[in-house]
Amino acid sequence: MKLSRRAALRGAGGTLLGLPLLDAMVGRAHGQVTGAPKRFVLVYCGIGPCGEGRNQATGMPDEQVLPLLPGPLTAPLRVGLAPLEAMGLKNDTTVISGLRIPRTGPGRRFGSSGFHYETMGPIVSGVGETHGMYSRSAWGPSADWLLAQRIGSQTRLPSLVYRVQAAEYTNGYAVDNISWRPRTNRNPQYDPLTIRNDPTISPRTAFDQLFTGYTPPGMGPPPAPDPELLRRKEVLARVQASYDRLKPKLGAHDRTKLDEHIANVAELEGRVDQYLVPPPPQPMTCMVPARPPADPMAMAGYGDEDTRASQLIDMIHMAFACDLTRTVSFEITSSMSGIRLPNSLGITYRSWDNSPLPVPPLHEATHGQGNHLSVAEAIAWHIKQVGRLAQKLKSTPDVTGTLLDHTAIIFVMEAGLGKARDPNEFPPHTSEGMAAVVVGGSSMGMQLGRHIVSAGEHPAQVLLTGMRAVTNNAVMSLGDLSGEIAGLRA
Repeated sequence: MKLSRRAALRGAGGTLLGLPLLDAMVGRAHGQVTGAPKRFVLVYCGIGPCGEGRNQATGMPDEQVLPLLPGPLTAPLRVGLAPLEAMGLKNDTTVISGLRIPRTGPGRRFGSSGFHYETMGPIVSGVGETHGMYSRSAWGPSADWLLAQRIGSQTRLPSLVYRVQAAEYTNGYAVDNISWRPRTNRNPQYDPLTIRNDPTISPRTAFDQLFTGYTPPGMGPPPAPDPELLRRKEVLARVQASYDRLKPKLGAHDRTKLDEHIANVAELEGRVDQYLVPPPPQPMTCMVPARPPADPMAMAGYGDEDTRASQLIDMIHMAFACDLTRTVSFEITSSMSGIRLPNSLGITYRSWDNSPLPVPPLHEATHGQGNHLSVAEAIAWHIKQVGRLAQKLKSTPDVTGTLLDHTAIIFVMEAGLGKARDPNEFPPHTSEGMAAVVVGGSSMGMQLGRHIVSAGEHPAQVLLTGMRAVTNNAVMSLGDLSGEIAGLRA
């Protein structure tokens, strides 16, 4: 129902009694501040948090990534997560440990002694292996694809799928993919259930996909006040003056009644004034970054992935600031990664007696070509990329708060805590004792600044918790799994 702003009640003797300012009379004079969009980033690391050795006294690996105690993160973060503390993100971080991917039951992995590539699918999709077949695919659509179907239509690009590792680098260490969609027109006899969403590896290509033909919105001056509201305010002022002239001519009883009505008119004026106040200027944070130079050559096991990661993070940051997308799949290294991360990245490869070793493929650093500290330093390089993104988001104002307040970044690893957690596994890899790290999302109810020791929950449930936060609980399950991680979200 739409009422004219000039609508009035006609009383005895032809007098008019103006109506209060109703929503049916007045639309929004300016664009009003609305809730900030919610965003989701899945980050994948292709190794686990420790190597193959274990402490002979405790029987456990001397891993140097996860916090020692559950509860608030009061102690300094250990080597693998230390970049988050150095970047001022400790209170924006929660670590979840004790996760597992079972060999049987919902979200299971295939269960071969070879291990590699079996955990990726259950992690990103929550769907367990169902056909008794080893596969590098996810058996169901991945979390990022599912979210893109729900919230992607509101943005220029439904989602971004990026990978930092530029090549396989080592024969036999095939690069996997972490983003999957259902296969259409599938031949059930031959075709897998899903098809991969190929990642963008080149930062220059990522820039072109995002910003070709795009112009950031300009701030400009606030819109002019609604002329009808200005006229309404003038009418109310004239009515007030008319009452002032009439009041001395009335008896005591009528003056009392008129005073009450004048008070109502004054309140009406105040409400009109509220509509005439221009909205506060919104932060102008959307801008087109510099186009990256040509990609470095990927050779000798390394394609300057540190720079590639930084440039792709710049793309993600501006994609969020410009609301070009709200969902990102960000694979830093592939499962069983053959990348050779150089010593210049803060990694020293040591034997178990601490003697130095040459730079190995990353996977081999977990098999004796690096000790637990070496592996933790390699994890720290991955975590540094998470911190880079989180810092940029935290320093960028949003409609309310910052971009990080409205973004859940979830970091997962391929493997768990090694043979000490599962004697049936070949060292050091196992899907027992897995871990995840969540950064950001405070406005969505993510509980941060703590270490949660899970009672064997599935790593895909960490993703599901984030998905439910982003969609206001509209997502009920991820693949075979339906429960959230206890204590991760308010």
